[in-house]
Amino acid sequence: MKKWLLASVFIFLFAMMISPVLATPIDPGYTSAFGYASVIASSKGYPVIDKYDPSQFEYKNGAFYIDGGEEATLNLRQILPKGMKDGEYEAIIKEKLPDNMADFEKYTSNWRIWNLPEGKAWPKKKLKSPDWDPVAECIYYGEDYSVTADWVSSGCKWEDLSDSFSSTLRNVKSGDKFLIQYTEGYRANIKKIENKWSDVYQDWRPTPTSTWAFERLEPAIAEGWIVIK
Repeated sequence: MKKWLLASVFIFLFAMMISPVLATPIDPGYTSAFGYASVIASSKGYPVIDKYDPSQFEYKNGAFYIDGGEEATLNLRQILPKGMKDGEYEAIIKEKLPDNMADFEKYTSNWRIWNLPEGKAWPKKKLKSPDWDPVAECIYYGEDYSVTADWVSSGCKWEDLSDSFSSTLRNVKSGDKFLIQYTEGYRANIKKIENKWSDVYQDWRPTPTSTWAFERLEPAIAEGWIVIK
């Protein structure tokens, strides 16, 4: 009896290990309220994928209104374009971003936030990224798409975003507007040999170097707007 029980447990655990990770279905309330290819923003907690809570959001005129100040937080969720699953982007990335694929290191999920600097204008086309640096960025890394293949949505928690955005969020003014975009790509580790001056040998020596390069799909996959209350 003990041997049978032990074998049953082993078979169950092995099956769990080789079975694909099933995606949690998204609550249809999200897409009904905000549509597809969208980034959802909340200053009232993390938007759980299978439990849409309207009280977490203040949404009007195409933007999410959130609090600023010392105690402010920001949690995000993106919804992929209708009919798309996350695993489909692996082939798209390989097709559209081939330049540094030979030096591929990890796939990336990129969340970026922009304000509007003086003298600049927001992009006229939806999902087009601004041509200036974002004020905040959060990147998640993955070896492949095995875990996320069937996902139609993912999130970015304040604990991961706060390092790059908390200072900005503390110092905002009422009416300040930000663009948030989500896209995917990869990080490459480009290695090469460069001639560099050696203080030890007092001459130029071939020296191995490596540089990270980030490739991202453009236009972005999803976007949303936030306005400070």
